[in-house]
Amino acid sequence: MTLTENQKNLLRWIVKEVRAGNLKEDSIWYIRTLTDYGWVDYKGSDSWPPVTFATFDILEEYGYIKWQQKSQNQYKGTLTGKAYEAVDSNFAEPDTSPKLYAENYYNFGETMTENKGNVNISGVQGNVSGIAAAGENQTMTGVALGEISGVVTNSIGQLQSTNTPEATQLATLLEQLQSAIKNESHLAPEDKAEAMEQVKTLAEAGQKPEDNALQKAAKTALKILKGTIAGLPDAAKLAESCAKLLPAIATLLSLS
Repeated sequence: MTLTENQKNLLRWIVKEVRAGNLKEDSIWYIRTLTDYGWVDYKGSDSWPPVTFATFDILEEYGYIKWQQKSQNQYKGTLTGKAYEAVDSNFAEPDTSPKLYAENYYNFGETMTENKGNVNISGVQGNVSGIAAAGENQTMTGVALGEISGVVTNSIGQLQSTNTPEATQLATLLEQLQSAIKNESHLAPEDKAEAMEQVKTLAEAGQKPEDNALQKAAKTALKILKGTIAGLPDAAKLAESCAKLLPAIATLLSLS
């Protein structure tokens, strides 16, 4: 089993752009919404080869990329050393097909095999055995989600302490957004954690409206949140909440 030429070309392009500093090696992020698609924070101007999420999965199976998060709307991950070796050798390397590897299990922040070992997940370190057990995976995901939720609450509290009318209004809207994300039953735990990260970014931008870097990050955060809700079913309450909250948040941050 070998990669197709299109799959090789996509990996070649990613490696080239990472080396040029146009993509972050440890945060390669591709997002697709109903109206837009592309690489988050891409700083280059080169056109990229055709992209499909199926190709992303193949590149991971070969060990070239580890996806920290993936859904029907977005993939976020990091390159491995094997990717650079493959591109530099023009893919003249031993067969790295999936049959040579143990099945992978995915959790927020890490990719793990079915071996026992010491792992670090979102700052939570410990000895983990029986990774395949669903209950243990759910516990670790819950810890990660609980941690980021607490960080978001703290960031919103700091925003409120600035004691300006705009900051107070923004904090109220972000609290509502945080609650809507937390209570959305159609959103996977890892997607909730990622959405919470975006709320944190918005709160930080509200604290320093003069900071251009934070304002740019806030624009990206809004785009990611829109991409997250784009794939939710019509019954999802989060989509309805975001339809009202996101425009108001963008206005308060002077992003609209």
